[in-house]
Amino acid sequence: MKKFLLSVLLIASSFYLFAQKQWTLQECLQYALDNNLDLKKKALDVKLSKADKVQSYFEMVPTISVSGNYARVDGLAYNYNATPAKYENAIVINGEASLSGEVTLFQGFALVNEARAAHYDYERSKADFAVEQKNLSLRIMVKYIDVLFKRDLYFAAKQQSEISQQHLFKGTETFNLGGISNAEYLELKAQYSRNIADEVSYRNQYEQNKIELAQFLDVDSVLAFDVATPPSIDSVSTLELPAVDNILANSRGQFPEMKVVDKTVRIKEMSYYAALGRITPRFYAGYNYSTWIADNAYNQETSRFYPDYSYRSQVDNNLKNVVYVGVSIPILNRFTAQTALAKSKINLKNAKFSYEQTDNAVTKELMNSYLETNGAWSNYQAAKEKFDATSAAWDAAKEKFELGGVSSIDLGIARKNQFEAETNLINSKYNFVLRKKILDYYMGIPLTL
Repeated sequence: MKKFLLSVLLIASSFYLFAQKQWTLQECLQYALDNNLDLKKKALDVKLSKADKVQSYFEMVPTISVSGNYARVDGLAYNYNATPAKYENAIVINGEASLSGEVTLFQGFALVNEARAAHYDYERSKADFAVEQKNLSLRIMVKYIDVLFKRDLYFAAKQQSEISQQHLFKGTETFNLGGISNAEYLELKAQYSRNIADEVSYRNQYEQNKIELAQFLDVDSVLAFDVATPPSIDSVSTLELPAVDNILANSRGQFPEMKVVDKTVRIKEMSYYAALGRITPRFYAGYNYSTWIADNAYNQETSRFYPDYSYRSQVDNNLKNVVYVGVSIPILNRFTAQTALAKSKINLKNAKFSYEQTDNAVTKELMNSYLETNGAWSNYQAAKEKFDATSAAWDAAKEKFELGGVSSIDLGIARKNQFEAETNLINSKYNFVLRKKILDYYMGIPLTL
């Protein structure tokens, strides 16, 4: 029983600690990079391509094999014991053992170029892994900023509800004393109800976005998940960007997609040269060391038959060394080599087209990100000016309302305008932060908030 209670307390305490933890963007990114299944599968692809790369090097070393057999043959066999010696039906036991090796000396550098293609494929797989990391990191950052955005909207709506509640409380006292009309009092109640509805709506959006981020990360406890507010999120003051030409010139290399297509071109180029080498003559050299035994063997020097001519003696007497060189010239092999060469040439052209397409897409992405960041900054500055103006109007309306200079309807309009300006400011602020962080990431700056 004590062990059970202790286990419950440990689980409860761990849940409590988790519930108190607020995840930073860096913690979310690191957790995803360590645990995301799609990323783990990409890492396995890198290991597979590395194994292919190592194997391509071994394709250039000699092949060495040892073989042997031991057989029982029932049929015609040459009988040295017969007088005269002749072929006759017999059961003969024989065996053979050999050590052999062969190496390609030259074949148009086909093996060398295939090894180079495997090396570039390994580099391509690493770049492909980096693409997955980049996409995953950007998705997490977008979701993280969206949670912060919805939380600020919820806090703003909650503040509006509290202010509206205070005005309703004071308006109720004034109405009971006959200071405001029934229509004004009903408007205060309606405003409070609208603010409560906004607060509930924004709270639900905030909670839903937190759950979506937690589910995307696959954390253990989704409902207890929360994010930390970055200290610098409200310190956006200036926009300092290099010239767009400098961004285009220096940031394209930061895109792993460019490395993927670049390595793909190199792969197809080496594959083409390897296919070209496959249609050239193959020069090779080899070595064979073998011996054999049989129970019908005959030693002409000693005139001895098996079993007097023992297996051990047969092994020694039948040893044979063969060293050879040769050439293999492909003449007609159903045009498989020629077809492979033609296809590799087409694949090379296709890879070059893909490189151009990716280069154009990256250039457009950088240009769009630059323009969106500048546009988001302009919207943010305009939203701040509007918020300052409506806040001043709201403060003036509150003072007049306190003195009875404006009605509750006018006060509600001023508060509505101020709240709309505040939500617009929050929206434009996080939109600018998101655009700026994406552009920074494209320029090689790590994702931080």
